[in-house]
Order: sequence, then C-alpha cells, then structure tokens
Amino acid sequence: MLTAAVYQALFKLTLALAGIALAWLTLRFLDNHIENDSFADTLKTASPPEKMHYFAYRFLGVCVLVGLVIS
Repeated sequence: MLTAAVYQALFKLTLALAGIALAWLTLRFLDNHIENDSFADTLKTASPPEKMHYFAYRFLGVCVLVGLVIS
C-alpha cells in the first residue's frame, strides 16, 4: 500500500515538473518570436496597465493549455 502511494506521488511530481517545463518553454517561445511582428511595435508603445493585462492573460492562457495537454 505504501509503495503505491509513493509511486503515485512520484508520478504526480513528474507531471507537475513536466507542466512547469512545458509552460516555461511555451512562454519563452512566445517571447522570442514576438520581435518579428508589427505587434512588437504596438507592445512597445502600450501603457503599463495594457502590458500587464497582456502578459497576465498570456500566462493564464499558457497555463490552461498546458493543463489540458497534461490532464
């Protein structure tokens, strides 16, 4: 019984680490590929609250997508 609990805990930990790595890689990919777009100019001239909303919604979207992939 204890062995099954340990295996399940290790599996959940592996899934959590995979999710964190996948989200980090996705956000990094988005950051690296924003420079070649006209959107980059818009983002540079945006006000701080607009930037805050963009990055917060982007982060939430990536977390939802990674969660859906892992589950």
